[in-house]
Amino acid sequence: MGLNNSMRLLHDNDVQGKYAPSLYTDETAAQGRHRAATLHTQLDADVVVVGAGFTGLSAALHLAETGKDVVLLEAHRAGWGASGRNGGQLGSGYNIGPNDLVASYGLAQAQALWRFAESAKISVHSVGKRYGFDLEYVPGIVIAAHRRRHVAALQAYVEGAQQHFDYAQSQTLDRAGIQEHIASDFYHGGLIDHGAGHINPLKLALGMTDAALANGVRLYEHSPAIRIDTRNGYWRAVTPSGSVTAPHLVFATNGYHDDLLPELSAHVMPVNSFVVATKPLGERAATLLPSDAAIADTRFVVGYFRRSRDGRLIYGGGEGYRYRFPQQPEDRVRRSLGRVFPDLATTRLSHVWGGTLAITPSRMPFARELRPGLLAAAGYSGHGVALSVACGSALARAIIGNREDLDMLEQIDVGRFPGGPRVRPWLLAAAMGGAAACDLL
Repeated sequence: MGLNNSMRLLHDNDVQGKYAPSLYTDETAAQGRHRAATLHTQLDADVVVVGAGFTGLSAALHLAETGKDVVLLEAHRAGWGASGRNGGQLGSGYNIGPNDLVASYGLAQAQALWRFAESAKISVHSVGKRYGFDLEYVPGIVIAAHRRRHVAALQAYVEGAQQHFDYAQSQTLDRAGIQEHIASDFYHGGLIDHGAGHINPLKLALGMTDAALANGVRLYEHSPAIRIDTRNGYWRAVTPSGSVTAPHLVFATNGYHDDLLPELSAHVMPVNSFVVATKPLGERAATLLPSDAAIADTRFVVGYFRRSRDGRLIYGGGEGYRYRFPQQPEDRVRRSLGRVFPDLATTRLSHVWGGTLAITPSRMPFARELRPGLLAAAGYSGHGVALSVACGSALARAIIGNREDLDMLEQIDVGRFPGGPRVRPWLLAAAMGGAAACDLL
């Protein structure tokens, strides 16, 4: 049997069972961690969770804390995918602003959605506190306007968050104000959100893994689900050498999903993003980013960056819409980096890595009970650090009988991508590539 699209994303761009060659991998010594067993038998459980990223780990941990018998399947290593590779920004809200949230969903539903997103940030902090691991949290995220006209839109964001959601932790920045956070002439202004911040994402993933194991979750690594089926009212996840049968299955693979659940692929599409870390910059790192806030800008292909603890610049700024990574993804990132910090365009890099996230047409998260007992969440569209953890716990609570948050999330019409499963990725690549070209205008 040939590899389907989900298998290609799992295997085309990475070394089997190895964490990405990222700064986070080195900082956490993740490659040397004890490996969980591979599944070689048929198991029964209360819940089987497919995917040990933030969504799956959160669901598994919350279920195990209530006494559920949970089996967690991971194709590579826990935290291996986007959860352990991303920019580490623990942001507020969603990938649409407060005013658009109200316009799309009405005030009452928008307020409920905002409360959910705020609880998402709290849940990330609380899991670290409950289980005693350091997230390396630093407060502050700056949204930087690369066009003068975007400054007014960010002002409207700040005013809308205050007016509709009583959120007063963000404030606007003029050109002088933003240079207190970014030593660059590229930006015209922006906003700073003091209620958001940045973390080491792989530390969160590995800490949640240890917490799940301590609560009795049975984790199997190197055990990809190659088929999902149902028998006699139970769900079964089949791996190359085993299977798990349970009355509930949580599908938590985000961008690595395509052909396993066709009903998901019309709503959630994978996008590759690339990140670099420079060599330590010494005192210059604090000169470039004086406040140590994380940065995300308003380009269609977002530039996102922050300081590391040891004085490097971690910069993400290239995207890919094909399944395979380009041979030299650092070239894409350097182009973006060079527009913000021209004198760093050729600086020495210590790490280069990529990963696969997922988007929806509306840029709102997809969370559903697709069929009785089969639940899924994906498509966080750049806000996955907070929302994936919250959505995983929402799925867990729905399984144990509290559907309040899942019912709210199911009311979101995330839209559908055009085309069938074969042509859809090509349509997406063409559309996204055209939109990305506008960044250069």
